[in-house]
Amino acid sequence: MYKTTIYFEIINIDIKLVLGGLGMFIVNEEKGILGIYYNIYLNEVKIKKVFIQRIKQEFNKKEYVFLLNSDGLVIKDVFRYINFSYSLNTINSKEVAGNALKILFSFSEIIEKDIRNFDKSDVQNLSEFILGISITGNNSKFNLKTSRSNNTHNIYFDVIRKYIDYIEIKNQNFFERVIVPINKGGIGFFAHTKDIAVSKYKINKSSYTIHKNFIPKYIKVDEYNNIISLLNKDNTINSLRDKIIINLMYTRGLRLGEVLGITFEDIKVNQEESTAGVIYIRNRLSDKRYQMAKTCYKPKSSDEYNTRIYNEKEFGYQTVILPPNIMKDISEYRELSRDIENLSMKKVENIFNEARADSVENGKDNFYLFLNKNGTPLSSAGWNKRLKSIFYDLGIPVDYEVRKNNLSHRFRHGFAMFLIKNEKKSIEYVQKQMRHKSITSTLVYYNPEEQEILKDTLKIQKHIQNIME
Repeated sequence: MYKTTIYFEIINIDIKLVLGGLGMFIVNEEKGILGIYYNIYLNEVKIKKVFIQRIKQEFNKKEYVFLLNSDGLVIKDVFRYINFSYSLNTINSKEVAGNALKILFSFSEIIEKDIRNFDKSDVQNLSEFILGISITGNNSKFNLKTSRSNNTHNIYFDVIRKYIDYIEIKNQNFFERVIVPINKGGIGFFAHTKDIAVSKYKINKSSYTIHKNFIPKYIKVDEYNNIISLLNKDNTINSLRDKIIINLMYTRGLRLGEVLGITFEDIKVNQEESTAGVIYIRNRLSDKRYQMAKTCYKPKSSDEYNTRIYNEKEFGYQTVILPPNIMKDISEYRELSRDIENLSMKKVENIFNEARADSVENGKDNFYLFLNKNGTPLSSAGWNKRLKSIFYDLGIPVDYEVRKNNLSHRFRHGFAMFLIKNEKKSIEYVQKQMRHKSITSTLVYYNPEEQEILKDTLKIQKHIQNIME
């Protein structure tokens, strides 16, 4: 029998009274070890915690998915639907259904309303809740952090409708349909003849439109400042590590693979300025796939470490100047992360056995710079998990669905945009800093948002008008 402990506090309150003007009703989305939950406040006083858990448990070699409500009790109808419905015959489909119904029951508990009694406005608010749109009313405010795509929204509503059918709820507000015209591809004068009318669920979103919580391609200056401020508040080795990594990507434009592949012998003191430094970017045989520098030569044997091709700048290796603040942080991190007297024996063993890197200079002991909590090299998966947590804490959108906008690469995009927008650097200068062989590659990184384009357009228009006058 699956057992869990739920830390739950609740003060019974009629939400209708709150929304009727008794006070300000605030819902804050939070993330804990066991998943997402919602703290609910009335006039800044916490009155309730809504925590629906999705559990996956194996029994007799079969996996079951079920939900626990905020009281820690199994939601029986959901258990039966997910595990015994003919439409859900794979563990993946069961998990998706579990995710959709977790959101449904979370929303139901928040507004203290049974789904049987949802009216049209409740269904619409549920729709925005799924998308992650932070709803603000006269007496209520939802502070949501998780953003979902239109496609996920439609999948989740499909699950919800099937669940409602399964338990035989007679609520048509979930099933309202609308007639829409669809163009099937006619060309020219006769294009209109190809339009047809189809029926769709009114609440469903277009797969081709982006809701207002779209994912930008780059990190903005204020987002970067917020991240660094957050990390500075946490006086730990890992937060120092994270700050260095983010600074290398955002202020120096390094790719994640280039960062994770850095070793002790890659960091040098700058010959012109002793407080500054130089970082060498190159590949080694000891590098894992996620530690590779994509634009540098990949040696096929250790014998190539001494060849002309491997030691040719811009081809075999690349260099990036490091400012004093990053050099200082690296020096501090290196010392703290290798302080053997204050590390466990297991971690020391992992450092010497697992974090060792090939030496390409003098044959002396060499180690990868960035470690995880176990003393082994930090992996891309481990870093992405940590970065998602940081983004979540600060309300920075994460591309969970399409995954088109790579988490770490958004910093490199931010580096390029900062040089163009804030420093007014030429595209040729940016190309040099990005270490691109072709200027075409650099142009990909210029991604102004619609508000910026509009602002520039209005500025140009005003300038033209002034000239004409």
